[in-house]
Amino acid sequence: LGHSFPTRRSSDLALGPDLVRLCSDAEGRLEAHWSQRLVDSAALPLRSWFPIYGRKSPLVALDAFPYLQNYRALVRLEAGLLQAVGAALQHVIFIGSGPLPLSSLLIGRDHIEPSAAPGWSVTSVDSDVAALEAGANLVAAALSSPLLPATKTSSLSCRHRSGTFAFLPDSALSLSPTLLAKASVVCLAALVGLTIESKVDIAMYLISHMKPGPFLLARSADGLRSFAYPVVPHDAIVTRARELGTPVELVSPSHLLIEAY
Repeated sequence: LGHSFPTRRSSDLALGPDLVRLCSDAEGRLEAHWSQRLVDSAALPLRSWFPIYGRKSPLVALDAFPYLQNYRALVRLEAGLLQAVGAALQHVIFIGSGPLPLSSLLIGRDHIEPSAAPGWSVTSVDSDVAALEAGANLVAAALSSPLLPATKTSSLSCRHRSGTFAFLPDSALSLSPTLLAKASVVCLAALVGLTIESKVDIAMYLISHMKPGPFLLARSADGLRSFAYPVVPHDAIVTRARELGTPVELVSPSHLLIEAY
């Protein structure tokens, strides 16, 4: 996993924040388009698809999404890293899920073993209510599971095997301490907090309300990747942190794995 990326020159630093904001906006628009496209695909009549295949589920139609393999490889890497350090994939919170919550969907569907984590949950959190609802509709359609009404801890939810996908409209800095105390893993999306200062504030808030032992997995950046994703400096977070690389074939962030204490 360890790969040395080119470093940024001092003359490039002024461009960084603007490019990160531009990438954030572009990624949000891309995800919103594909989320709606995939949900719509589930509602089309059979004759709208090739007769030999019949109607496509969103998961099948998703094969056309240009970054699907990146997401699958990224989530597989993250699940492997977490399992390697003994993290329990029991109650996972993903902050910054957006309208296309593939990370939440894939980790819950493909990487949580129900027999080892009975009553498991994956909670997707986003401050954009419209994006969150779009993501909830996508997951429900993909799993052919109806959306359940809001509860005290989630706006919408759907069941899958012995677990639950929940969707909570909230921001990282106002998440309930009770919810964070229950988490075994908290994943922080790369584009939540677009500056180093806001990233550190968010990470410290989350860690301060997590019980000792669970992990915060923060998607970060290094080298030229920091033009697209904000950096989480491990030396600014007073806790046990392990800086982890990412495969070079991925257009994706690197990782900072932080153990709460």
